[in-house]
Amino acid sequence: MIDRLRFVWLGLALCLASASMFAQTPNLWTIGQFEGAAPSFWTVGSQPSGSTVTWATDQFRSLGHSLKITKSATSDSAAWISQN
Repeated sequence: MIDRLRFVWLGLALCLASASMFAQTPNLWTIGQFEGAAPSFWTVGSQPSGSTVTWATDQFRSLGHSLKITKSATSDSAAWISQN
């Protein structure tokens, strides 16, 4: 009887261990809030009149977004600032 009980507990432990091994890993597209309206760890530093600072999707190197500054002729600087 004790051997059967050990066998049942061992089987249950193996089932739980295998379930955690095959758990779904996080989606890389959602890490770091690349899908959000603003990027993680970045804030708009300055945005003088005549400029726009956006989290753009029109041009990017990877992951579908980029930090973009569009500026007309002005002597003021526009900037993104990292929180790191």
